Amino acid sequence: MKTNEAQFYEVLENLFIGVKIEDKQESLLDPNAKAMKNGMINLMKAKSKYYQSKKQELEKFIGLKCQNNNDLKEELFDKLYSFFKRYLSANGGIYFNDTPLYDSLYTKSDYEKCSLKKDTALFYKTKDLYYVKSETIYKDFCFELENMVFNFDTSSLESKKNNEKVDLVFNLKDTDTKTNTLNFSVTLSSKGNQTKISEILKECLNQGVKLDEEVLKKAFVKFKKQGSMDYFIHKNALGFLKEQLDLYLFEYLFKEMTEFDDKRLNGINAIKEVALQVISLVSEFENELCKIWNKPRFVLNSHFIVSLDQLKAKNYDLNKITNHKNYPKQVQE
Repeated sequence: MKTNEAQFYEVLENLFIGVKIEDKQESLLDPNAKAMKNGMINLMKAKSKYYQSKKQELEKFIGLKCQNNNDLKEELFDKLYSFFKRYLSANGGIYFNDTPLYDSLYTKSDYEKCSLKKDTALFYKTKDLYYVKSETIYKDFCFELENMVFNFDTSSLESKKNNEKVDLVFNLKDTDTKTNTLNFSVTLSSKGNQTKISEILKECLNQGVKLDEEVLKKAFVKFKKQGSMDYFIHKNALGFLKEQLDLYLFEYLFKEMTEFDDKRLNGINAIKEVALQVISLVSEFENELCKIWNKPRFVLNSHFIVSLDQLKAKNYDLNKITNHKNYPKQVQE
């Protein structure tokens, strides 16, 4: 069983690191190499580096507050884990992530005095979030179906760009008749190419593997059902987490605690100081993302494409265009 300390750091690592992405670096010596210039992947890598640089500072701060007090340290990580697991999700989002009814969570609108003009308030989990994108991060996948072993290799699968909807293409690499294993490579569709199911079935038959078309389609569907993630940026992560921490400590003080001597209050104060340090660590990066998201976009360049038939219809002299020195270059583009 994992300790509270291990579970707490796991929550932080899921927030900042999440699913490990194998990046393909562009090499000047390899003209065929393609760099993965995907904004979301770059963001995940930046978050991972940020966390690694801040983790040691956090561990040192916790050690300073606990001062070899194992009881305080155990309670500290218990409260840190139970608090932050509610709001930090594995996809990097900061919002109401794990909020069962028995936790009795509240929002600001729940305890504010309702005025005569505003008797009700609309609440939904993503109210204070900017939606960024949804993406499925496919990983190598091996499973058994109808006495056949399907093994999918995603090493050649590049990440989608600009939220585009692109189909997956499955190619049969090889087969193992002894273990009834089919090895597939997975790539993104380009120039309209698709999975050639008939050719895969024919190749399997030639290699002595009997495979039903419906079973093959089921295997492809099962691979595609890997979890999709929604990515968000919180508009005010610092304010949100501080507000929730105050409510959490209030609930703990007046519902769970029965002793209020100096030792217990000092312990609670230490827990709050460490929690605020974690909130600062989390919200600092999130606030920078928010600034980038809200930064005005400027058009750096623009082009117009006008077909010659449209110009001809307007009685424009086409010779001025066709005789221009840059005309062949335009045709080539």
